[in-house]
Amino acid sequence: MKTYIVYTSHQFENDKKRAEHVHRVSMPMDKYRELKKKYPTSRWAFHSWVEKQLTKRIGQRDWSLDKGHYWYVKSCKLER
Repeated sequence: MKTYIVYTSHQFENDKKRAEHVHRVSMPMDKYRELKKKYPTSRWAFHSWVEKQLTKRIGQRDWSLDKGHYWYVKSCKLER
């Protein structure tokens, strides 16, 4: 299992302050091998998969009336 450490910045509608959070997203080895075989030299496929998993976990990235926040990825690194 590969684990990615993702640093995100969250901005809330009511506040002008931003909060930084650290998330851990685990990628199964079979998915890692599949992406590595399909895209051997690129990183975007792995980061795209990690972002999709993070979106499932913490919600959509755009402004939402019911949630009132926006987030984006600052950094995405494979844990060694």
